[in-house]
Amino acid sequence: MENKRTILLTGSSGFLGSRILSKINKNDTVYLLSNKNTVSTLNPHHIQITADELDDFAKFDTIIHCAGRTTGNTKDIWESNYQLTKKLVNFSKKNHTYFLFISTLNAGLNHKGPYENSKYKAERELLNKDIDFVIIRPSYLFDADNEPNLKKFRLFFPLFKIFPILLIPPYEFLVQPLNVRDLANFCVDRINKKDYLGKIIEV
Repeated sequence: MENKRTILLTGSSGFLGSRILSKINKNDTVYLLSNKNTVSTLNPHHIQITADELDDFAKFDTIIHCAGRTTGNTKDIWESNYQLTKKLVNFSKKNHTYFLFISTLNAGLNHKGPYENSKYKAERELLNKDIDFVIIRPSYLFDADNEPNLKKFRLFFPLFKIFPILLIPPYEFLVQPLNVRDLANFCVDRINKKDYLGKIIEV
């Protein structure tokens, strides 16, 4: 009989997190870290908690941290991407919990904004702690029905009729489109196999 796991998942209502949630074994108990009721359909094995309630739980088998803020003021971005990660990493170290962190491929760039910098610093928190972890750096995510990373660029489409030249950023800019469902499968495989420990995986 398969052992049931207790998993903490952040970003469960997001583009990636919602798909990871759908692929986790239905017998596992999944705690969804949220500051409000953002998941419309909860099964009996899904329990919503807030960050303030973390200390009430002595043990999770796995933490999957894919929540992140890409826009807004700098303070909110750092609070969501760095401070929350730091709190989860300290919890993981204290309770010997496996940690899967979804960062961004842009964290490896020399030219970083608040989002990329906060993710990069969050990675350093993991790298400096003696815990079992894997960091995944995805790039452009899409699926057949929703491409949220493309929406911001649609505002510029009318300008292309006037300026049909695409400006290339002044640094190496490589984009590898990745289906979000494939990434969700990859993440669930990592928590099942517990391989690539201590690695940063760019996909």
